[in-house]
Amino acid sequence: MVKEREELILLEGEYAAIKKKVKRKKKKKKMDIIRELTELPDENIVALKKDMVKEREELILLEGEYAAIEKKVKQKKKKKKMDIIRELTELPDEIDEKELIQWYQVLDQTKLLPRYSYHKSLLNWFTEGVMDILSPQEFKKFKDCHIIIKCDEKQINELCLTSEMEEMDAKAFSSAAAWGNNREDVLIVFFVNNDSKRTSKAIELLNRHISLKDGAILYVMNNKNLNNEQRKSEMFETAKICEITDVSFEEECRSKIITQMTSILEKRIVHYLQYIKDDLTKRLRTQAVNASLLEVNAVLKRLKQAECYPDLDSEDAKLIEIEKETEVDEILKRFEDKILYHGYNDDRLYIIVTEESVKENLENLLENQQSVIEIKEKLEICELAKVGVPLHGAKFVYKNETKEEFIADLSFATTGSLMRTNKNQTVAVTARHAFEKNISNAMYVLIEGNVVRLGGQVEQPQNKMECIEDDIAMIEIEEEKRPLVDEKCEKSLIDFAELATCARISERNLEKGDIVHKRGAKTGLTTGVVKDIKIQAVGRFRKPSRVIYITGRENKPFAEGGDSGSLVYQQSLSPEENILEVLALVQGRVNVPIPNPDIICFPFKEGCRTLYKYIEEIEPLKFFDS
Repeated sequence: MVKEREELILLEGEYAAIKKKVKRKKKKKKMDIIRELTELPDENIVALKKDMVKEREELILLEGEYAAIEKKVKQKKKKKKMDIIRELTELPDEIDEKELIQWYQVLDQTKLLPRYSYHKSLLNWFTEGVMDILSPQEFKKFKDCHIIIKCDEKQINELCLTSEMEEMDAKAFSSAAAWGNNREDVLIVFFVNNDSKRTSKAIELLNRHISLKDGAILYVMNNKNLNNEQRKSEMFETAKICEITDVSFEEECRSKIITQMTSILEKRIVHYLQYIKDDLTKRLRTQAVNASLLEVNAVLKRLKQAECYPDLDSEDAKLIEIEKETEVDEILKRFEDKILYHGYNDDRLYIIVTEESVKENLENLLENQQSVIEIKEKLEICELAKVGVPLHGAKFVYKNETKEEFIADLSFATTGSLMRTNKNQTVAVTARHAFEKNISNAMYVLIEGNVVRLGGQVEQPQNKMECIEDDIAMIEIEEEKRPLVDEKCEKSLIDFAELATCARISERNLEKGDIVHKRGAKTGLTTGVVKDIKIQAVGRFRKPSRVIYITGRENKPFAEGGDSGSLVYQQSLSPEENILEVLALVQGRVNVPIPNPDIICFPFKEGCRTLYKYIEEIEPLKFFDS
């Protein structure tokens, strides 16, 4: 093979030289003709023609030699490819399965790739909703990827992969062989050594047992091999023969390998969602698909941000596709300063404006759109303090009751989470309006069937509730109850997979189109999309401030009565960290006569600043394990 490659290189060099010579000849011929025709007298034309005939004969011979060389090069390239195929296919048909099993191991993507696992959960959430629109016959199922790794024990230990790997035993191998039959794809993470032949053999043998067609491969190499283009070309050729469509290379660095694996898998989700989005867009005129388009755009936006992480301020991160505004959107945008709220009830548009003249203008402009327009000075909201488990997203009530009474009590709110102050006090946060009718300021929760008083609200006498972020309360856990909390209560926040997860207060601002989650005492874990963000005064609040509007689904609203005080969070964009970024707190919902009205929230960082302002010596508040 080495000799063949050397001959091919020499031949290609000769081919390039001949090609260059032909070009020079053609150029010289053209220039000679021009020069001769413009400079020679008529009597010399005959001699010129003789020279041209001679030149043409030389050129024909040269072009014939050029064509022969070109044909020879093509034959050599074809022979080289056939030699590779023959070398692989001439391996014995009977392969020792035990040896093959020892070469490969299966990776647990949930443990190793937290960001991809989360994005796959978003995909599942979206597809559950869109199934109401697309029938099973129309719905193209997403093909997940199984991850197989080929590396030695030293590499496993150096990259700290032990806990994420499972031995490929005979049972697992037999199960893996069915992946291809079930149209499930495979991502191979292959640590390349210096033996090219053995690398090709290992991949080809796997392909005989598990279909690698349309799958992906990530070659992990040392820096020397990574800079060897010839070696990489050989690896690419092997993958091509096995019909692997996605080939990547990375150096031996745990962080970079995880990032690359995550990126490979997330690209598959993006392509799939783009396909579904295109399908939904075609249905816009005939079906009510606006809610599904809002959701798919939110997930695609999140995946675009993940692709650009950590440089979220880059130009690429800002080039997230925004849906073209409809004619109705453009009309509403012209009056956005005078519109307090707008939302849909099926095909009917519901709008609240501040002035009669705006109402008249909108009625004229929206004559072809079913609409209801009301005039109000201020947007009214319905606060959501009205069953759960301790303590993140837990129900709490205001009086000591029996277990049965506690469960039946409809006057409750949600504990956002346990936190700690700078003096190591254990506290909980919630919405302040939840305590307005509670004279004792006490908070009772249910722990293992027993109603327990955990503590009481810390007074904020100077807090006049002038803006929405003032609607936050802190409950100090009584000292004698701390051992009970330490033993019985989960202090960390619970993520989408029901796992206790580290959290932090995010300094970022939510943006329109962001996908978010909350865990509340009434509705549990829900997912929503940020529909709008405005600086305004709403409800009882006198001063304007940042108000976040979040929409859920009609069959599963983002929040309901009893969810006040729930924390709104996003999963970290880091490929390696499984951290929840807390961004907002649920306050209420818009008080309008339409199904599934938007939920009102305020930035959690601003709520914390309210607590620092009115309660002494607690700054900074932190989540446990942060």
